[in-house]
This record gives sequence, C-alpha cells and structure tokens, in this order.
Amino acid sequence: MLITRLNGGPKYTFGEKYPRLVIQEAMAQLLQHDIRMPVSTTIPFEIEVIKDAVRALVTHRSKGRTVIDFTLSL
Repeated sequence: MLITRLNGGPKYTFGEKYPRLVIQEAMAQLLQHDIRMPVSTTIPFEIEVIKDAVRALVTHRSKGRTVIDFTLSL
C-alpha cells in the first residue's frame, strides 16, 4: 500500500499485483489507524441509475465514493 500526500490531504493507492497476499496487513493498517472510505451514495445495479451516477462522477460533483449494490431483490 502506498500512502502519499496530494493537495494537502492523504492519497491512498493500493498498488499490489496480488492483493490477496497483503490483504491481512492492509486490513490491520486500516483498523489500527481508523482509516475510513467516505461513501456518499449507494445505488442499485440498474443501467439508468448507473449512467446518472457516472455523469455525476465525471463532473466531479460527488463527494465520497459511489457504491453499486449488486444484490438481487427478488
């Protein structure tokens, strides 16, 4: 895991070729340092909703991450 500073804030990049080899260490670091990923929106796996979310992301108007929920509602 590479941690650098960009524009005054931290930037975290997961740069491992095989993440499964370092995932335990990465999780320990996240828990130890209380690192959280801001999630601003959770959207369903529907094409029109995803298109709208991508439009918002490319205009840089969203704050935090957008998560696509792939669970099926039956």
